Amino acid sequence: EIERAKILLSHQESVRVLTPDDVTVEIGQDEFSEAIQDLIDRALDPVEECLEQARIDPRDLTAVLMIGGSSQIPAVRAAVSEALDCELVDTSMCDPMTAVAEGAAICAAAMDEELKSTIRVVNTHALGTITKDREGRRKFSALIGRNQRLPQQRVKSYEPTKDNLK
Repeated sequence: EIERAKILLSHQESVRVLTPDDVTVEIGQDEFSEAIQDLIDRALDPVEECLEQARIDPRDLTAVLMIGGSSQIPAVRAAVSEALDCELVDTSMCDPMTAVAEGAAICAAAMDEELKSTIRVVNTHALGTITKDREGRRKFSALIGRNQRLPQQRVKSYEPTKDNLK
């Protein structure tokens, strides 16, 4: 019942929960967010530690893909976005509830010698970056096209549009 409420509160303003004592309680999204704020704050510590160990400056991140049930809680998404000062990838890109399992299944199948010849691991979307054309209009520059066999390696040169850009 509580897990269901957590999931519903990711998309609804409030939800009714039946307690073990058979009492129905209404919980609002704000009340829920306030109740879990300490957990959210503590969960950010390993994120920051991971970036430090990988020597990744959070300012170099442009977007983060969050997966797992708690990653859909608005307060969690807001905290991560604020802490890393970057956009969050829209959940329509992949199902956050099944992404890890799907990735593990693909990896396992790719390592299976019998399946290697029949399974082709490809990317579902073109991968690239946003650039500007000569007129200053935003344009997607694909590095790896859609449905390309993975892994892939590409090198493409870009020039900064302003001085002092990395």
